[in-house]
Amino acid sequence: MLLLAAAQQTGLLDVLVTAIMEVADPTIPGLSPPNPAVVARLVLTLLFLPVAGLARIWDLRSYTGTMLALVTDRERAYSQRYTEGFLAHLAHAGGAERLTEVVAKWTWELWETVQPSSD
Repeated sequence: MLLLAAAQQTGLLDVLVTAIMEVADPTIPGLSPPNPAVVARLVLTLLFLPVAGLARIWDLRSYTGTMLALVTDRERAYSQRYTEGFLAHLAHAGGAERLTEVVAKWTWELWETVQPSSD
């Protein structure tokens, strides 16, 4: 839960969802019409895969745990097919470049320290 709080508190989740919505192809599952809540839940699924003991999306095929469902506020975790479809459409729409830019900017802003002026 600490990771979830950190993702929300630092604005990472909002930044990622906004970036995805900017490049979103309406044919991406869950984005017809565009729905930021669905995107947020899919992003959380991807962020929490390792926490749930999963190494890759393929592992969702046999996942029966409840952690991903709990984190995404759903009854069950997203399926491997749905999550993989989301990522494939996002990659095809050029999402990798945009997400790289956004995460780099977010990281810079997170760690940037303001130096007091000499005045």
